[in-house]
Amino acid sequence: DDFENGLGKWITSWGLTETGSVSATHSAADSPDANYPANANTGMTLLHPIDLSSTVSPVLTFWQKIGVHGSDHGYLEISEDGGFTWKTLQDLTQTWRSTWEYVQVDLSAYKTSQVKIRFRLRDNGDGYVTWGWDVDDVEIKERDMATMAFPFSDDFENGLGKWITSWGLTE
Repeated sequence: DDFENGLGKWITSWGLTETGSVSATHSAADSPDANYPANANTGMTLLHPIDLSSTVSPVLTFWQKIGVHGSDHGYLEISEDGGFTWKTLQDLTQTWRSTWEYVQVDLSAYKTSQVKIRFRLRDNGDGYVTWGWDVDDVEIKERDMATMAFPFSDDFENGLGKWITSWGLTE
């Protein structure tokens, strides 16, 4: 989901922002264009489960920028029972990533299940807050098993096709 058509695939208290994105013009954010509030417990949950039972090597990929203070948390969670219980895939605390970072999470342990994914930001209530969590280009797909020949080199004259990047080329 690149969030260009809104948040219709998600159950969410998050919003859209146009202040930064990897693809096109929108990304999802727990607190668009502001710091998250004290005692925040906001989430963005897939509306419907994804069936991984026919996959070989499923992965969740997305781009993120995140700033969580102290013992506040950015949780990436998974549910195998439609959202009644959640397991933590990633727990980010006292984390600062002000530029877009590409994230891959192995979902092979869940390939016999229907799963829901949730991004959740939780503030500990100490009064210290920061910008929060921005997410873009969320995908659940088969792991890319392609390899390149060794030795590898790239002069970038033919573009960035060999790279996963939020950068562009300069002349």
